[in-house]
Amino acid sequence: NEILGARLATIHNLHYYHQLMAGMRAAIEAHHFADFTAEFHAGQALGW
Repeated sequence: NEILGARLATIHNLHYYHQLMAGMRAAIEAHHFADFTAEFHAGQALGW
């Protein structure tokens, strides 16, 4: 009945999506969203 693992996973996931959305917003504002998505998908393929 330990909740720590679930809590840590939630905190990790929230941080990940917060950083992802911040990067997306910055790329959209700079009109470089296509570059952002290409870099994101390349990173995902490498396991980043």
